Amino acid sequence: MLPVHLRLAEIFHINMKGALTLEEAKELQYCLRENARYCWDC
Repeated sequence: MLPVHLRLAEIFHINMKGALTLEEAKELQYCLRENARYCWDC
């Protein structure tokens, strides 16, 4: 598991409690982009 996958899980749980902040939403997009890149490169 990459650190980005752990952060995705953390952001998911934060979102379950309520809306994400702008910074969390930006971080979510970054994590999703990195996850896609990881999947395509494997």
